[in-house]
Amino acid sequence: MTKYKEIEKLNHKIDELLDDLIEIKNSNVTLQDNIDTSKIQQETLEENLNAQVMLYKTLQEVNTSLEMDLNIKNEELQTLVQKNKKWEQSHQERCDELQILHTQMDELIDDLANIRKSKCWIYTKYIRTLQAVFKGNK
Repeated sequence: MTKYKEIEKLNHKIDELLDDLIEIKNSNVTLQDNIDTSKIQQETLEENLNAQVMLYKTLQEVNTSLEMDLNIKNEELQTLVQKNKKWEQSHQERCDELQILHTQMDELIDDLANIRKSKCWIYTKYIRTLQAVFKGNK
């Protein structure tokens, strides 16, 4: 019986080894599934990363374009500010000239009023009338 027991022991060991092999095979299948899942997750992450890189590049291009537009608008603004300063300066000069002319007109009106009141104006009235006739104004 000893041989029988040895055979039984060996059979039992073989069964244990087979169970271990089945367990290892099952764990290998589980590991392979995990590896496949990890690969799929990695591919998804890489796709997401590539999409984000493309979005980043697009945003950089948009940002560059907007910066160029902003620079152009700033240059236009500076030009308009300079023109506005020139117009304001010209306006102020014209206002000053008008003020001077207004003052000169007031002085001229006063002078004309004084001349009209003077005797000289009265004595030269006939000469002015004759001059107008000869020039053809009357």
